[in-house]
Amino acid sequence: MFGADQKITGIRHAWTFDEFYTAMAVEGLDTNKDGVYSKEELKPLAQVNVESLKDFDYFTFVHAGNDETTLPLEPPVDYWVDYDKTVLTLHFTLPLQTPLDPKAREVLVDV
Repeated sequence: MFGADQKITGIRHAWTFDEFYTAMAVEGLDTNKDGVYSKEELKPLAQVNVESLKDFDYFTFVHAGNDETTLPLEPPVDYWVDYDKTVLTLHFTLPLQTPLDPKAREVLVDV
């Protein structure tokens, strides 16, 4: 993600899970039994996913220039899960603690 000043302010993810994980994950989440998984019904699943990813640094590592030090990221914001009747997609944003100017030095993102 880029700010108005064209500095990188965060990393936005959209992770799509396979149909096997999806089938297991949505089991029992249609609480009103209407056959539709609403954003509200999927909200606890999104929270569990982002909380469990914390221990793994969200599998996201940002480096500036030749420095091998991983830059600190803020906790995820704007996270949710959507379901297209086949697979789940987890959306979340990891803000950078300090915006980076990609014109000043190379920025590497490892996922």
